[in-house]
Amino acid sequence: MAATAVVGALTALGTGAEQAYASDDYSTNPPLSATSTPDEADAINYINARMGDTSYDGYCQRLVREAYASTGVDITATAGDNSSAVSFWNTTNLEKHPASTDIPAGALVFWGATSTNPAGHVAIALGGDSAASTSERDNDGVHVFSLSARNAAGYEMLGWVMPA
Repeated sequence: MAATAVVGALTALGTGAEQAYASDDYSTNPPLSATSTPDEADAINYINARMGDTSYDGYCQRLVREAYASTGVDITATAGDNSSAVSFWNTTNLEKHPASTDIPAGALVFWGATSTNPAGHVAIALGGDSAASTSERDNDGVHVFSLSARNAAGYEMLGWVMPA
């Protein structure tokens, strides 16, 4: 990606985008992909403005729901059961895509239940191999992480959907 495209992608995310890269999963800062709709860009801006916020810890689904609600998109209307990330995935009427480490920016990425977290996990993809969410593994607060690193740590990615 050309340097001007990276700068453009960061500019699209607004002030503080450089904070989005404070993850231990990266030795270098990955570029954020351009989003295809204003709703996706606005949802990412919502997440970006909350980097480091620990009030969402344990509430990953609330974070992504509020990010899209801030754009006028009600993701809860697309699933029969919104009680957890796993139940959302199982009941959504959105087109499901298989697990990948190259997911378009703005997509919701889902992981299955674990013995310590029966609700599963959801994040918003930032494009390529990166996503942002709340607490997961040893990371607290809203942060960016590598999809492949989370998968390598033994978490089963269910797949992804595009809500907007």
